[in-house]
Amino acid sequence: MFFGKYIGQLSQKINSRISEKYIEIVLCIYTIEMGCTFPFVKYIIFERDPITFPSFVLEIPIDLDLDLYLKNECFRRIFSFLQNIHNIDLNFNEMFKGFLKGVNKVMAFFDATACEFKSNVKFCIIDEILHSYNSIVYDVFSRHSFLQNVIVSGKKVERPRLYYPHYSNIAKRHEHPFYGDFFYFSRKNNKGKPYAVFDFFDNNRLLLCEEKKDPISSQMFSFEENESSILCVKHLLHFIIL
Repeated sequence: MFFGKYIGQLSQKINSRISEKYIEIVLCIYTIEMGCTFPFVKYIIFERDPITFPSFVLEIPIDLDLDLYLKNECFRRIFSFLQNIHNIDLNFNEMFKGFLKGVNKVMAFFDATACEFKSNVKFCIIDEILHSYNSIVYDVFSRHSFLQNVIVSGKKVERPRLYYPHYSNIAKRHEHPFYGDFFYFSRKNNKGKPYAVFDFFDNNRLLLCEEKKDPISSQMFSFEENESSILCVKHLLHFIIL
């Protein structure tokens, strides 16, 4: 169970006039991942390059309650989208967190933490969104800092970063003569499955090995090998597959 806070309660109404005849509605469906060192947010996506959220284009009615109409259309579309990838009944009124107006689009946020998703679901983390400059959701997430972090006990939890293992399946390296046993990742290799990796602890970023006197005792460090920067993680709870 998650006892922290993420985004709180957004506006239940658009609170601004929509002049367009048609507008894009972006379904921002997120879950709070609690299987790692710290809780973090991950969003359901269609594609990773660029980050693509589920969305649809809606004709704006003239004689209907706009906010109620948008909410009902979101419920209808999210049911259609989720019915093939979740394993439990959904309560959309409890899941719905509110709207956020972007440029030529409306973001509708849904908390799907209680859902039990099947294995074919793709997720992204905030780190990916903030580095996906050509994504349609980049401008909203970059402008609104409250979308970027989970709050626990009144403090902002640093978010994990995206890394890929050197192989398609994560492997533990045993044979390194100096650094000992560790799991390792690289940003340069985009093959294999992506992992969310925490390289922040207690709100202070751990120093890299070249800056630290005793990298062997560090929980996380990096070094250069074969013209590639290797990120080393000592414990399984520091990372999780997306």
